Amino acid sequence: HISPHTSRSSHWTVGMPWTPGPRVSRAAWPCAPCRALRMAVVVMCGTALCGTATASSAVHGPSGMSSVGTTGTAAAASGGMLSTAVATTELLGAPITAACNAHPLDNAGVLKTCDDFCAEKCAFVNSSELPTRVHTLTLFRETPFNTTTLAEKNAGDAYGDVGFYLSNHNIPYLCAQDPNSSACAESNAIERGSQNNVFIQFEVELDGNFGPYEMCNPLNGWDTTHWECLTYCESPPNCAPWTEQVSHADWMGPTCFCPDGVSNRSVGRLAQTAHKAPKSNHSSTWPPQCKKFYEINKFDKCLNGSVLKHITGPNVTAADCCTACSAMKECGGWSSFDGFGNGCSLIADSGHVLVDLKPGDPCVSAFDFNAGLGHISDGTLGGFWYSLPAAGECHGSAQPGDGSDCTWRVVDVLKVANSTCAGQRVDAAVKAHAASCFDACPPTDRDDKASACYSVCYANAINGNTTATPPIKAMSRDAVVAPFLAAFKSDDPADGGCPSLHPPTEYAVHP
Repeated sequence: HISPHTSRSSHWTVGMPWTPGPRVSRAAWPCAPCRALRMAVVVMCGTALCGTATASSAVHGPSGMSSVGTTGTAAAASGGMLSTAVATTELLGAPITAACNAHPLDNAGVLKTCDDFCAEKCAFVNSSELPTRVHTLTLFRETPFNTTTLAEKNAGDAYGDVGFYLSNHNIPYLCAQDPNSSACAESNAIERGSQNNVFIQFEVELDGNFGPYEMCNPLNGWDTTHWECLTYCESPPNCAPWTEQVSHADWMGPTCFCPDGVSNRSVGRLAQTAHKAPKSNHSSTWPPQCKKFYEINKFDKCLNGSVLKHITGPNVTAADCCTACSAMKECGGWSSFDGFGNGCSLIADSGHVLVDLKPGDPCVSAFDFNAGLGHISDGTLGGFWYSLPAAGECHGSAQPGDGSDCTWRVVDVLKVANSTCAGQRVDAAVKAHAASCFDACPPTDRDDKASACYSVCYANAINGNTTATPPIKAMSRDAVVAPFLAAFKSDDPADGGCPSLHPPTEYAVHP
């Protein structure tokens, strides 16, 4: 069951007490339906019999610890009733013991990987996380003030979410320079409206069987009451629905669509170190002149839009097209729609679109994804991003790993803080680290995020710049994240904290 999205009240009161709903004790869990090939359960819920278990079977339970089973031979002759003398016990099905990394990352290999994932033979995890287990994580989400749930949303650990914040720091500058640029025009309500956003700190329980990461975005880029998760969908509803998607290789890794809905329920996870730069996506024949461009035809995409210039001739190469595009400030990439039969077309950065390629389409295409002056990669701090699909959310007394096929639930909302406050704590540390650079800016630009000097100095602090005078060493990722965590640890500004905001009474973790 996918719950409908509902708009939340925008009026939050500072200082009001708020208590989450009561937790259901594990002893009071109702009996979960038996799922063939997924679980074996003996649970006393009234007198209903759910399944059978063998003596002393140990498997990972919902807390990530082992649960030891009792002797539980079911007495079918009793009409499917379980004696009330049997102790409350739950045994989960065998955890996944293989990572989805046995095949190459080309399209043929991805199809095999997705077959294994859809059959629940593997998960997108590291070997150190095997066998998979239910566990809890502290996740953060920067979100508009009226959007306080996690269903159909993305979240990150501290490194991942602060990395997202850093990557948006130069949007005020880019928008001031050119409101029609892709970096400005295509930024969504979260990226452009930080003064109206909050950071929420959640405690989330997950089943550990991670799938491919999905982009979860507001409809039309601004409708924050309606969200949609889909692998590589930046602008819902202008994306193909699940029923029309197929498994393939994408720039974020394998994209899997399972007929039985496994992929639609699974919590997705993306290691942010995986896409710091486009070079990891280049083929061996991609020329050095194109090192800053994504080779997007590898991912079944072709760049289209306003043509700035045609580069013509019988011997035009990708290197020629990249060189020509790099020399034009307005150029966002290029496409050779006929596979270099007639050269290539330089495409304007403003208003470009990525078109899906059909089988046999000869388009060769490149996209400059440097995001302009002062760019900081969202993967610069590492960490993880997560996607939490509504179809996988646990409802009622269901919990991850209990056989109900739900994959995640919010255990607690630990704190809500204004994003401006938490962001200012990070910004202050960045400015202190690159003080020599900021001090050299005109006084009116030192705190002006729309100024070029501010954007450059900010990026120098995060990325490092050995050519600056004096040279600036990149901040460590812990030095960047520490003031962000301090904002949630305390409500006292003297300790680097931010005041707690409390949701109104109609806000609640799904009961």
